Amino acid sequence: MLIIFIVINIILLVMMFLARSALQSFLSKHQAMNSAEAMADFKLVARMNMYGALVYLVGGLAVLAMGVMLVIKMGIIGMLVAILFSLPSLFLSLNVKKLEENSKSLPWEQSLNDEYEHVKEVWVKKALPDF
Repeated sequence: MLIIFIVINIILLVMMFLARSALQSFLSKHQAMNSAEAMADFKLVARMNMYGALVYLVGGLAVLAMGVMLVIKMGIIGMLVAILFSLPSLFLSLNVKKLEENSKSLPWEQSLNDEYEHVKEVWVKKALPDF
């Protein structure tokens, strides 16, 4: 079980690095929502993060359950292992959240307003993209 716990944590960490990379790339390429290309890139990043969040949720629940099992079976050592492998994902997720917020607060051209607002709303309020 310990190996599975570690492997799932590593997979989740890699997913967070990929999400961070995609957001950083988007933000470095676009300082404003001022073209169809910027909108297409924004939608791609939003879709990737929405699907990734669903996978991360399932993996996170598995890690949580296994972390509890580690504490029950291994005591303080299990708790230390659970904390050690969970903290990097926590800190990275806070960074990704900040980048997401930055991507949702770019200045935009009025002609893209409705579409931009729709994508931002779906990203926050729905599980799956409809754009």
